[in-house]
Amino acid sequence: MPRIYLGMVVALIAALVALLIPQVLRALVDGPLREGDASQIWWPVAAVLALGVLEAVMIWFRRWFVLQPGTMVEADMRNSLYMRLQELPVGFHDRWASGQLLSRAVSDLNLIRRWVSFGIVLLVVNVITILVGFLFLISISWVLGLIFVVCSIP
Repeated sequence: MPRIYLGMVVALIAALVALLIPQVLRALVDGPLREGDASQIWWPVAAVLALGVLEAVMIWFRRWFVLQPGTMVEADMRNSLYMRLQELPVGFHDRWASGQLLSRAVSDLNLIRRWVSFGIVLLVVNVITILVGFLFLISISWVLGLIFVVCSIP
């Protein structure tokens, strides 16, 4: 499953790029806009646009990397389930409607595929993003960082 790890790395890059956009905007507001120099606005605007495009490309790659492993896990589990269902005695199948049984199984396997493809990746990436965002916030204002921590406590 190295594609899952590649998906995590690409998702982390996308999240870090997203965290850079407010930093560029901060430099824009504190620099050219504060000084009233409208001619210097274009480079930060171009940087924000480039970062946004880079983030979108990284998100596309994340989806591309993680879809196949999730689908393969689902296919393997579905095959194992079908093999097990064929081994069960006929009495079992008399008690359950085949459509209901297959519907439940396919629905559960779909949830597992989504968790493998997106849940695990986004859980790891979001925890790291929150920590890095917190460090950015502390570097800007320790008071805001403290407020963030207090509000984040469940």
